[in-house]
Amino acid sequence: MSKLIKCKACGKEIAKRSICSNCGKDHRNFFVRHKILTVLALLSMVIVGLLTNAYTLGQSVPVILVILAALGYFVDMVKPNKVRVSDKSTSTINADSSKLK
Repeated sequence: MSKLIKCKACGKEIAKRSICSNCGKDHRNFFVRHKILTVLALLSMVIVGLLTNAYTLGQSVPVILVILAALGYFVDMVKPNKVRVSDKSTSTINADSSKLK
């Protein structure tokens, strides 16, 4: 059971580390509110650490290439599936031509 606290904005009693249902004030900590910034900060720290370590060992180029490949892979995975205009018009044309037969 979570502890109840008073909302700083309206005074209503709410669960700790939550958003007030009355006024909408966010009582969560920074890292929970800003998940993307937290992930980017951690990722940048890991990359800087890897590059610093690789530079001292004289292997900076292969590590940079691996990091860029991994970054490209993850960006491609996260990319939303969008329907291109050309794909949509082609499928409409195909559907119309099948009706004519």
